[in-house]
Amino acid sequence: MGSRKGSRRKPAGRTCGSNHGKRFRNIHRAGEKCLSFILVLMTVLTIGILFGSLTTSFARSGENRDFGRTKYYTSIQIMAGDSLETIASRYITPEYENYREYEDEVIQINHLSHEGTIHPGCYLAVPYYR
Repeated sequence: MGSRKGSRRKPAGRTCGSNHGKRFRNIHRAGEKCLSFILVLMTVLTIGILFGSLTTSFARSGENRDFGRTKYYTSIQIMAGDSLETIASRYITPEYENYREYEDEVIQINHLSHEGTIHPGCYLAVPYYR
């Protein structure tokens, strides 16, 4: 008899079950590899996040002597006779070890030269704690 269009015959000696098991094992192995990769990636990310947060908290604890208070900034107008020393004496708080440390921060914040030259009528940003 003639062959019908669209119908296929299974090759002799092959069954669907034997090929299906092999494909299932290959898919299962690929899934295991993917899962292993995801687990390793998540472990590395978790370790990185923990390390980063610990490093950040240690760095902050060493540099910040704020006694649990919050640092703020205010803008002040420089008056005749003002110097960094007189400004420091008005705004310094116990969070700073000495006047020089406070003055250095004011110089850095305001991008002043190392001499810290200031002029009456100009404005400075100065830090303070509350």
